Amino acid sequence: MQLTVFHDILYSLKNLFILSIANNTIKQATGASLMMRKLKHLCMDSNQLNSLSNLPPSLEFLSVNDNNLRVVTLQVLSLQVE
Repeated sequence: MQLTVFHDILYSLKNLFILSIANNTIKQATGASLMMRKLKHLCMDSNQLNSLSNLPPSLEFLSVNDNNLRVVTLQVLSLQVE
């Protein structure tokens, strides 16, 4: 089973430091990850993302290879992107 959206269950993972949701069909990840205030490492490779914004301020590493990104905020550009 593949994720298609950033599910509500992810909101409850407030103490998570590392999250890999690669190889799914997620199209949008706006706002859901803000609730994960301790998240430092996020891998969303090989999805169908077309925009990326509102990431948690604690994030230090982001990997979004193999997506369809068209809109990226300045906050995202300031991260170490692989």
